[in-house]
Amino acid sequence: MLGSASIEIEISNCKDAPVRLLISGGLGPDCSVFHHETKAPGAVDHVFLESTYGDEDKPCVDYAARRAKLAALVQAAARPDGVLLIPAFTEERTQEICWDLVTLLQAGTISQFPIFMDSPLAIRATEVLLQHVEALENGDATRRALRSPLIRPTESGEASRRIAEAEGFHIIIAGSGMCDAGRIRPHLKRWLWSPAAGAMLTDYQAEGTLGRLLQEGKREVRIQGETFRVEAHITEIRDFSGHADAAELVR
Repeated sequence: MLGSASIEIEISNCKDAPVRLLISGGLGPDCSVFHHETKAPGAVDHVFLESTYGDEDKPCVDYAARRAKLAALVQAAARPDGVLLIPAFTEERTQEICWDLVTLLQAGTISQFPIFMDSPLAIRATEVLLQHVEALENGDATRRALRSPLIRPTESGEASRRIAEAEGFHIIIAGSGMCDAGRIRPHLKRWLWSPAAGAMLTDYQAEGTLGRLLQEGKREVRIQGETFRVEAHITEIRDFSGHADAAELVR
C-alpha cells in the first residue's frame, strides 16, 4: 500500500543461527493501480502479517468497470447547483479517485467540473508521491492525472472556506474517510440537508462513525453537537479497497 513498508529484523546471538523476523506494513492487492508486483523476502523464520480482510476473498479490480461505475454515480449526482462530497483517506485513496475522475473528464465520459482536493495532508502526500513517480507502475499517467488543472488543491483554511462560493456542480474530496474528523465535516454540515447534494462513500466505515450512520441510511445525524436532516443522496463504491485479500496475504 502507498506509504507503507515492511520491516525485516535479524536477531543474532553467539550460539545459534540468527533468527529473522518480518513485520509487514499494509499489503496492497496484486492488481494495484500504482505498484509493481510485490517481491517477498525469503528465508524468514517468523512473519507478523496484517490481515485486514482475514479469510475473505475479493475479486481483482477491473479498472474499466470501476471507472464506468464511478462515472454513473457522478453523472447521477451532477445537479446544476449541487455538489458531490467524497470523504476519502488521504493516502492512495484520494490519489486513485483523482486519477479516475481526471481520466473520465479528459475522455469526455463525464461533464467538465472542478475537483477540489480539500485536505492539506492529501495535498502533501500527493507531492511526495509525484517526487517518486518514476518508481510507480504507471508513473507517466499518474503524473499527468495528478498535475491536471482540473484538480484544485485547497491547502489553507481560507481556501477551504471559499469553496462555499463555487458556482455550478463541483466535487469536494476531503478527509476523513469515515466522516468523523477533518474538513469533510463542515462540508457535510453545509450540504447534508440539501437534496441537490450527494455524498459518495469510498472507504470502510467503522461501526459508530458518522460514515457508518450515513451508510445505514439514517435520516438524522449529529455533527459537532448539531442535528442535521439527511436529504442528500448517499451512495457508495467499494472498488477502491487498497488491502490484499486472503489469497494475496498467503501468497
